[in-house]
Amino acid sequence: MQNEEFIKMYELERTHWWFAAKRRVSRTILGRTPRKPSSEDQARPGKPLILDVGCGTGGNLEWLCTRGQSFGIDLSESALRLCRQRVGVSRSEKTAPESARLICGEILRLPFADSTFDLVTAFDVLYHKWVADDAAAMREVIRVCRPGGYILITDSALPFLRGPHDEAYGGARRYTRATLRGVVEQAGCRVRRLSYFHFLLFPLIAAVRLKERLRSVPQKAESDLKPVHPLLNSLLKAVYAVECPLLRLFPLPVGSSIICLAQKTT
Repeated sequence: MQNEEFIKMYELERTHWWFAAKRRVSRTILGRTPRKPSSEDQARPGKPLILDVGCGTGGNLEWLCTRGQSFGIDLSESALRLCRQRVGVSRSEKTAPESARLICGEILRLPFADSTFDLVTAFDVLYHKWVADDAAAMREVIRVCRPGGYILITDSALPFLRGPHDEAYGGARRYTRATLRGVVEQAGCRVRRLSYFHFLLFPLIAAVRLKERLRSVPQKAESDLKPVHPLLNSLLKAVYAVECPLLRLFPLPVGSSIICLAQKTT
């Protein structure tokens, strides 16, 4: 991803409906997970340990810090510089506050010991072209998660929705429920929740992608991330006051994104 896209993300992450919706959906799926370590795990007292893989400019890491002691890792130093401004952490682990630490690294070689974290998140990471092997990446995520811990994944859904936004963000693949389940289960994890989201807005999103495909002139690779009028932004956020309660009841049948909560059982 180019630096200008990171800057746009940093400027819009706290308020833009798209990011707000992903956080709301993620909180809905997580519920109270992870809880404090159980009585069977007295060797791990205190707050849950959380790792956000591909933390980007810190919009998700910021709220994860409220759930436990959080770490963020990203391949891009440009993104990490902005993330430090967002969550107020230092490059030095010794001087970082207890709630957040940042490290430059990649998902295929996570610099952490086996079974370290109670929760590992990967928000829109597996689809990237620099994740050459998404199955290997998933195995690495599982390696650093403790037995009984959880893994939360969001990503782009449905290959036919691929468009200029994917090109701008370096997207190599989009997932269906079947393909994401396959990646997770073959890596040795149990799927607890799996659903599409952006369900209520799906007809609009699909129409936009269809319009892009019907254009005779090829489009420049450009992200969909743009400022939205405050009134429209509020209306779009309100959609998820309806969608998230539905998501609590059952998996949504279609959507432009996908979310999976998995558990490491051994």
